[in-house]
Amino acid sequence: MEEIQRTDSAVDPPVPKDEGQPEPAVMLQPDLDLASASAALLFAVVPIVLGVFAIATPDAPPTAVVLAVGGASLITALALGIAARRRLLGLSELFAADLWAVALIALVVAFSGRYHSPYVELYLLAVVHAAAFQPRVRVISLVLAAMLTYLVPAAAITGLATADVADAVIPSLTITLAAGVIYAAAERLRRQRDAWAEREAAMLMLHARWRRHPRRRTVGADKAYDTHGLVEVLRELEVTPHVAQNLNRRGGSAIDVRTTRHPGYAKSLHARPRIEPAFGWLKTIAWIRKVKRRGLAKVDWLFRFASAAFNLRRLVTLMAVPA
Repeated sequence: MEEIQRTDSAVDPPVPKDEGQPEPAVMLQPDLDLASASAALLFAVVPIVLGVFAIATPDAPPTAVVLAVGGASLITALALGIAARRRLLGLSELFAADLWAVALIALVVAFSGRYHSPYVELYLLAVVHAAAFQPRVRVISLVLAAMLTYLVPAAAITGLATADVADAVIPSLTITLAAGVIYAAAERLRRQRDAWAEREAAMLMLHARWRRHPRRRTVGADKAYDTHGLVEVLRELEVTPHVAQNLNRRGGSAIDVRTTRHPGYAKSLHARPRIEPAFGWLKTIAWIRKVKRRGLAKVDWLFRFASAAFNLRRLVTLMAVPA
């Protein structure tokens, strides 16, 4: 009997979310540390830009505004730096910091030319920071907040002349496109990193099993695991890689005729999808897609409990006697 081990992959198309289901606002600690440090740096840069522009441009805001916004930015940068060092910040606090940055920038823009303000590009700092780390809904909210704080005060003070509206189009498009591009790039990098992490986890699990029971075995996986590095490690561990071939990847599939010529390979590919109904039931019926518990012990208990419930449900089907 072949041993088939199925692991989900972040490279495969994600399972569509339920309508109205909020995106999880969670992040790995290294990413959270980077987001916190970059937020502190963002506020530290604002006073420098204000000072340079106040000297070099004729549309500089009043000195009182420059001092007030610069002082608030420095205090915020110091507070964020201390909180980041103690790891007290989460995504919600960082989103609030991005909104605070938008408010400070809006104050400067309103006092320095409005539509033609040289400080409009400062919105990019807050928007790009949010796009790199926040969920999609929050990124959209921040872009809308930036647009409103830029356009509404300018329209209320200056009016809606055709020339002014035309001048506002380019900064608005720049902010929106920058947010979209940065968000898409960050999501792609996170998915790619998750795929690497899953392959590394698979190698560690198989190595631990090989150390306990060093014998020939097979393992099944989807196309995301069809990489030369993983396949070579599996063969060193005397594990036959019954991995689905990814013929569209650069360099071709790592699974060659040494594996595909055996009848067991076709049987593995046929048997591997049988686990899909189990994971589908656990995600949709047992609410494993987004757990309501925190901590490894509680999540482990919840997964075991849901798996036991699925087994009981399958037993009813398998033990049913035809009428």
